[in-house]
Amino acid sequence: MSQQLRSVSCVAAMASNRGIGNKGKLPWPSLRTPPRGSHHVCDSVLSAVKMLSAPPFSSTVEEVFVLGGTEVYREAIESSFCHRIYLTEIDKEFDADAFFPTFDKSRYKLISNPSDVPEGVIEENGVQYRICVYERKV
Repeated sequence: MSQQLRSVSCVAAMASNRGIGNKGKLPWPSLRTPPRGSHHVCDSVLSAVKMLSAPPFSSTVEEVFVLGGTEVYREAIESSFCHRIYLTEIDKEFDADAFFPTFDKSRYKLISNPSDVPEGVIEENGVQYRICVYERKV
């Protein structure tokens, strides 16, 4: 019997030029810090999902989030187990050497008024952004 793989969600912040990083760091002033207890556990998305889909993790890890970089996001988004993309779209261009991959929006739909994220344009430290949630179409 094959193992049922868990779904994952990608979480990213992207500048208007799709920039997500510069020289290994965020290219903008930090808007938020990662939540306490976050873990980076993978050398590939598939190996991490397989590990987290089996005991003991399958009963102790509530949600699985992919936090990048470019190729990790691409692997997750193109896989069958990526359920959602939480994409913070920053209304400013920043110097970047790493970019969020384009993705097939015919496979993901923009969710209007998701209950788990703030709505509309938000401003912090003089930077405006919005949080968009894309969900895989079934």
